[in-house]
Amino acid sequence: MVKSGGEWISTLLLEDLLSQHVSVFEAAVIGVRDENWGERPVAIVCLKQGKVTSEEGLRAHLEGYVGEGKIAKFWVPDRMVIVSEPLPKTSTGKLDKKPLRERYSSFPPVGGAS
Repeated sequence: MVKSGGEWISTLLLEDLLSQHVSVFEAAVIGVRDENWGERPVAIVCLKQGKVTSEEGLRAHLEGYVGEGKIAKFWVPDRMVIVSEPLPKTSTGKLDKKPLRERYSSFPPVGGAS
């Protein structure tokens, strides 16, 4: 969970919704510090082999769920990082967010949620 502006954002739900994009192999959502909101979500996405999309494509995908009322607009991550390597896993095969938090914790803000 990410606490942004006093409201909770479910990282698991965002990861599930991102994973439903036709080009996404796997996704992780982490919280990064934000001066205005306390924390903001950042999505780290690995694409399926041979598939392409952009940060804008991923954002549009999530905004479709905003339109359906499944998530609030402020849940949409400010940043979507597309990586070429699979996301780190724990020994049990779950996403390991600790190295992702370490790598992206000082990610520059983009202006906060709308």
